[in-house]
Amino acid sequence: MQGCKTDDANSPRDALSRLETLVLMAGIDLPVRAVRQQIRGAITIVVHAGRLADGSRKVLGIAEVTGLDDQTIGLQEVFVSEAAGGLGGGRTRLIPTNIRPQIMDKIYRLDIAPPELARVFPRNSAATPVSGRRSLNSAEIAGGATLRDRRLG
Repeated sequence: MQGCKTDDANSPRDALSRLETLVLMAGIDLPVRAVRQQIRGAITIVVHAGRLADGSRKVLGIAEVTGLDDQTIGLQEVFVSEAAGGLGGGRTRLIPTNIRPQIMDKIYRLDIAPPELARVFPRNSAATPVSGRRSLNSAEIAGGATLRDRRLG
């Protein structure tokens, strides 16, 4: 699935729930688990955009679909929105959660990783030849701020 817009979703989890509801409202007689399996198979990344107090729209989070656990589509936050200190006006910025997305291996195999993304999520060390250079950890990349390991569930 290239893209799917669900208006007024409050989170990546809410967007998937709304998508599930839309499928069920179509009148197709499918069990909920089958609908969730189809959603899980079609969507890899959920980008959550929302409207800020000033009326502008911003990306508020990016989550990766990780699987289907029992009756729940598994999500893990990859980037979260945080108030940008000193910028004022309710401005936000995306920061990495320090959780390496599973899709990064495929991005590296296809050789399409932009430098900014490669800096935040370097190649797996098992697949990277030893260069003798020290790699930055995520906290150093984010300017020394401690990054949180947060999962949606």
